[in-house]
Amino acid sequence: MIRAVLILLAMTLTAAADELRIGTSPDFPPYIDRIAEGFEGLDYDLISNICTEENLDCVWVAMPFNDLIGAVSQGSIDLAVGGISVTPDRAARVDFSDAYIGATRGGMFLSRPNPIRPVEEGRIAVQTGTIYDAHASEQGWTVIRFSDAKEAIRAAANGEVDYVFSSESNLRLVLDQGRTSLVAAGFTDVPSAGQAFALAKNRPDLKALINRNLDRITRSGLMQSLRQKWFSTSL
Repeated sequence: MIRAVLILLAMTLTAAADELRIGTSPDFPPYIDRIAEGFEGLDYDLISNICTEENLDCVWVAMPFNDLIGAVSQGSIDLAVGGISVTPDRAARVDFSDAYIGATRGGMFLSRPNPIRPVEEGRIAVQTGTIYDAHASEQGWTVIRFSDAKEAIRAAANGEVDYVFSSESNLRLVLDQGRTSLVAAGFTDVPSAGQAFALAKNRPDLKALINRNLDRITRSGLMQSLRQKWFSTSL
C-alpha cells in the first residue's frame, strides 16, 4: 500500500513539473490574438512548438497586458508572452529569454482621415503598461489608457480619441486586414531591445529550455518561416 502511494505521488509530482502556465494578453496580433478555437500568432506558434518538442502540458492563461510581469514575478504563471519588449524596468523584476525579435524602433499612429489636431495636441490611445504608454507619457502627450489593445484601436475609430499609438507591426496588420476606417498618421522612434518571453528570475532551468528551443527553431529555418507568415514587413 505504501509503495502504491509513493508511486502515485511520484507520478503526480512529475505531471506537475511538466505543466507550464503561460500568461498572455490575447489582443496584440501578429504576436498573439484570440480566435474561436483559442489563440493564434507568432508567439503562440513558437510556444506551441516548444511545448510539443519538450512534451510539456502547456496551460494558457489570458489576462490584461499590464498584469503579466507581476504575475510572473509572483509565480502565478511560469511564462509571459505576446510581443513583450525587453526594458530595464521589466528586467529589474523578471528575467527574459533570448530575444526572438531583435531590437526595433517602430512606433506608429493611426487616426481617422484628416485629424483635427496634431499628435502633440491630440488625445492618444495606448494599451496600459506598454512601451508606447511609457513613451507617450514621457513626451507629455494626453494619454488615454486601455487595458485591451483592440479597445484602443476602436476608440480611435469611433472618434473617442484622436490617435491610437502602438507598434508598427501591430497597426500595419490592422490596416492590411482592411477592417478599419483608420489611416496611417505618422511614425516615431520607440527604442526596444527586442521581444522576448518573460520568466521568473529563479527559473534558470526554464530559461535554458526556452533558449535551447529558440536556437533550434532559428537554426531549422522555422523562425524565418513564422516571421514571414505573421508579419507584413521584414523585421
